[in-house]
Amino acid sequence: MNQTTPHPFIQVREGAIHRDDLGHPLPPNCGAVVEFSGRVRDSEDERPISAIDYEAFREMAIAELTRIGEEIIERYVLTDLVCVHRIGVVPVHQSAVYVRTAARHRKAAYEANMEFMERLKQHVPIWKHPVFHHIDGIS
Repeated sequence: MNQTTPHPFIQVREGAIHRDDLGHPLPPNCGAVVEFSGRVRDSEDERPISAIDYEAFREMAIAELTRIGEEIIERYVLTDLVCVHRIGVVPVHQSAVYVRTAARHRKAAYEANMEFMERLKQHVPIWKHPVFHHIDGIS
């Protein structure tokens, strides 16, 4: 990466994700912005859940997300890449991961966002544990 290549903005943290509160404004040179918010569904393996408890090897997850982000920025010539992944208990319908990619043109921003998410799911040490509903004390 050279001096003009942006660095990915990466967070792995507890607490709700509010994209407007990230403190990372978009650069002025982007013509396309793609945002992905991965929310917790209301079921896992066709069983109702109330939340997902995310666990991570935090330092390694940040390092791997940064490495992937740098490669994606270079490959797609992005002007910006943001990833925030929650850890801890994330209730149903709340966002567990937020990814924003920005580029001069839409095709690069879309493709970069999709590839980043695929690589995150394959390579980043973040694990999910569903919190199943309990019915009469039986899960």
